[in-house]
Formats: sequence, C-alpha cells, structure tokens
Amino acid sequence: MVGISSCNRLGEQQLYPLKLIDPTEISQWCPDDSESGVSVDTAIWVTFNSPIDVTTLTRNTILLGSGREHIRGHIKYREDSLSVQYIPYEKLAPNNRYDFYVTEDVRDIYGRLIMEQFQVITFMTGDPGS
Repeated sequence: MVGISSCNRLGEQQLYPLKLIDPTEISQWCPDDSESGVSVDTAIWVTFNSPIDVTTLTRNTILLGSGREHIRGHIKYREDSLSVQYIPYEKLAPNNRYDFYVTEDVRDIYGRLIMEQFQVITFMTGDPGS
C-alpha cells in the first residue's frame, strides 16, 4: 500500500492510502503498424487507455505524413472511446506509404506526458480499383 503518514485530528499517527493512477498509454492503432491495403478514404485513429487533455491535440502533436509531405486533416477527440481520429481533408493516394505520428507533447487529463518520445506507425494504402 502506498500512502501518506500523518497525524489525525487527535494527534495519532495515521496512514492515509493514496489512489494510484495508472499511466496513460496508447492501447490501439488503426490501421495497425505495417498494415497494407488500407482504404484511401479511411480515418486514422489511435486509442488511449484513459482520457486525454484535448488542448494538447493539435496539428503539431498528431500528424499524418507521406515522405516529407504533411497530409492536412481534421483532428477529432472521441471521449466515449478515448480515441483521437485524424480525418484527412482529401482521399489518400493509392498504393502509397503513410506515417501516423503521436508526439510526446500529448498529455493526459492530469497533465502527465504519455510517452518519452513520439510514437509512429506506418501503413500502405491499397489500390481502390481492385
């Protein structure tokens, strides 16, 4: 048990238990890392195991890119599923490699960093004609 030892109002030594909060971390990516054949009009998302501070979800902390090009899109936090969606403004290019980044500047509702360094997954879009 983790707690704080202090005196109660009668001056007696008392141990007051502390509630430990599990660290916030990424629990799921969609698409999965190294997935291929991803639809060109998919929304990309990442799920966390606890609530995220929405003020830390910006174009600088959640990114989608291809090569050196940043793919512009809309970031949407879904509190009901603890997920962040990245919805590209335009369809993704077919048969192309994309990198989806979550930077170390994303924080949970307690202000804690989620990661020591940015996380990235890579996926390949498929051919929409097949």
